Amino acid sequence: MRRRWTSYAGAPLRARNWRALANIARTVVRPAGFLLRYTAGRGSYPAEVRVRTPTGIVPLTLYSPDDAATVNEVFCRLDYAVGTGVRTVLDIGANIGISAAYFLSRNEEVRVICFEPAPANLPRLRAQLERFGDRAEIREVAVAVEDGDVEFGVEPTGRYGSMWIPDGYERITVPCRSINGVLEDVLASAGHVDVLKLDTEGMEQRTIEAIRPELAARIGLIVYEGLTGEVARVQPGRPGEKATTR
Repeated sequence: MRRRWTSYAGAPLRARNWRALANIARTVVRPAGFLLRYTAGRGSYPAEVRVRTPTGIVPLTLYSPDDAATVNEVFCRLDYAVGTGVRTVLDIGANIGISAAYFLSRNEEVRVICFEPAPANLPRLRAQLERFGDRAEIREVAVAVEDGDVEFGVEPTGRYGSMWIPDGYERITVPCRSINGVLEDVLASAGHVDVLKLDTEGMEQRTIEAIRPELAARIGLIVYEGLTGEVARVQPGRPGEKATTR
């Protein structure tokens, strides 16, 4: 969830950013320190931020200023907002586990299956979610349209990765599962997916369009980053449902 420079230019004009500011005071245990870290880039890393959730206070480990931005987006701006009744979540592009920690902290029974192929992110993802025990499952694969090995680009810190490989990214090969195969596996045991979250740096739309209709009908909500950078929300079980953005 890399922040774009264009987002800074229009930030004061967006109501959702004012809501996020108010939510920081309610959600983050030490909001003043977090605001300095988030807005001014103050502080060293790794660092811990503690957030209030429906299941209690959850500590999050941050490794860069971008992680502070992600905490704001997920826990304060509520880009992936869901109720406390979710039970099964697929987090595709789980990165270091901040969004997964949000979903896991909605209630004590929710299970999150994380998909993350970037080698640098995996130890951080495991450490972030260790406190949730077997409710968090990590699968070390990318997810897209087809099965097979794919070329994957990671930038020098390992923080971002994509099948669309920009200049300056290192090229590696990672295993990839098809979205339909992933859904078949999960639905065989869970019966229903409450939330499918995708953050795959440009592959979201193609992946969603590849989902077979009979599988899509068993997904309660899809949340993903749209082409404009806004987070879109679709309820595929409702015919004719259009995406809404936050």
